[in-house]
Amino acid sequence: EVPGDYNGVAAAVSAASSGDVVCVGPGVYSDNVDTGGKALHVLGVAGAELTIIDGGGWGSVFTIDSGEGTGTVVQGFTVTGGSASSGGGFYIEASSPTLSHLIVSANSATYGGGLFMSSNASPSRTHVDIVGNTGTQYGGGLNAYQAHPTLSNVVISDNSSAQGGGIVAYWYGSLVLDHVLITDNSSTAYGGGMAVST
Repeated sequence: EVPGDYNGVAAAVSAASSGDVVCVGPGVYSDNVDTGGKALHVLGVAGAELTIIDGGGWGSVFTIDSGEGTGTVVQGFTVTGGSASSGGGFYIEASSPTLSHLIVSANSATYGGGLFMSSNASPSRTHVDIVGNTGTQYGGGLNAYQAHPTLSNVVISDNSSAQGGGIVAYWYGSLVLDHVLITDNSSTAYGGGMAVST
């Protein structure tokens, strides 16, 4: 439990075992979290508006790149302040976590300001707001490079990038969109809302 047993989210996740629920109380936590291949439920018990994980400009806020499946769940957080070459908020590689009831905002990266996924990653996102992120090259909100995410009840707004202000999917990336609002994103080259190519 955070705070209590652990002062930070990263420390609690590091100490947890697959099958554990890491409960995080309301507050602002300066952290960069790596789920380390474990099937964990990382839960902000008071919800995203009251439970904030700030990466402080020191890399991706969440790294999920060790083959995690749908049993790895991140729920109930605002994820902000990430800055990385790929995936300011979330860096997801060859993994398929479940992301639920999140606000991903004010993150930056060269590729995928809010979220970057690659290597056949197939994450599921439901009830996620991806707002106000910046990607200097591809994908202000979300970058799917050889990845196949499913988005349901998602808002993607006010993100910016050179290409694919809201979303970019390329190099055999694909998207499943269900009740997704893409609005007020911007691009300096092409695909203000969404850019898709093979």
